[in-house]
Amino acid sequence: MKMRDGGDGGSGGSSGSGISWRDYADSRVAALRASIDGLTQALNSMQAQIDRRFLALEEASHDLRKIHAQLAALNGLYATRGGLHDVRTSLTTLALAIQELRDQAHARDASDALIIKGLRDEADARDRTVTATAAALRDAEVARRQRSDTAWTPLARMLVILGTLGTLIGVAFGIYAYSGHPR
Repeated sequence: MKMRDGGDGGSGGSSGSGISWRDYADSRVAALRASIDGLTQALNSMQAQIDRRFLALEEASHDLRKIHAQLAALNGLYATRGGLHDVRTSLTTLALAIQELRDQAHARDASDALIIKGLRDEADARDRTVTATAAALRDAEVARRQRSDTAWTPLARMLVILGTLGTLIGVAFGIYAYSGHPR
């Protein structure tokens, strides 16, 4: 990519081709902000999925509690000890399954939280990098302008030398003309 060196930082004062450093920095900042916006949308989408999964688990837990209550009511109907033992075994199995589902949901939530934190940290780091890069480019542009404002170009030097020589020659002819020497 060819950058334009000179001019006033992007106002179009140079006849060179390419883009200015400021335009380049602005385009990079815009691209990085778009990337950060995409990451933020992805994080929001992941959080919504986590919330939906948690609600589904809560509904399943509620349904299992209702089944547990119905089975407890049926316990009163069983007259023999063997029937009650089978129901107790089934309830224990269901309770263990529910606990396993809760443990899996907590583990998944913890893992998703770590992923989201990592993505947010990465987005923050990118934002800091973009800000630092833009500040450095701005400072470099200001320093370059100050150098170009105080430095003498070859054309300016030549004009000063020619002007000085012309003045000296004019003074010498003036002194010669008014000194009374014959022509």
